[in-house]
Amino acid sequence: MSQELLLLYPNDNSTCISLYSIWVEIKTLTTINNKNFIITVVQNEFKPGYICHSDGIYSEICENSTIAITSVYQRIFFVATKHTGPLIIGFDQHIISDQLLSDITFCFFSFKLDKLNLLIFGYKSSFIWNYQNSRALFVQEFKNKKIIVQVYQAIQEVAIFKNTSSNTVWQQIGILSQYTELELFGLAHKTIYKAIKEIPSCTILDWNNEIFEKVF
Repeated sequence: MSQELLLLYPNDNSTCISLYSIWVEIKTLTTINNKNFIITVVQNEFKPGYICHSDGIYSEICENSTIAITSVYQRIFFVATKHTGPLIIGFDQHIISDQLLSDITFCFFSFKLDKLNLLIFGYKSSFIWNYQNSRALFVQEFKNKKIIVQVYQAIQEVAIFKNTSSNTVWQQIGILSQYTELELFGLAHKTIYKAIKEIPSCTILDWNNEIFEKVF
């Protein structure tokens, strides 16, 4: 997952970064030199892609918004000027970031574990690593008292592992044995553990109260 899918939003821990979602099909219009530029987030395998257009000129699907808007701007004005996508879109403005975070109960997190870049979202986590000699997206979650690890390549699920023991699951996968299951899920990080413990929960008696509304 590209880092631009999620805006980096540092907190007090320098090794852990709070994130917020930028979903597929979100569109942003910005005006530069009296020209309107529209940037759209699109699906690009399991990474986000960005398309920019202005005055009938379209970029290709780009891996980040900077490349998308710069390519169109240079074609329109015949200059070598480069623009930083997130700043042009306005992601540095609190009025925009606050709106995107307004109804989010659990904030996403990202942090590095050596060469792994882990993304934590609730009771799930993901990272990109090699699987059978090809790059793959690993998505792991706790569900129905089981640990489930799904492996994706080019959007397609190529393998799935399930067990009540996370140690057993990763033994079955047969890679990254230098890490514990807690490290691979992010639970060894104090900030992540604390945030997950604070996720609202509810029972059948809470169907009409505020807690239930936040969860769903």
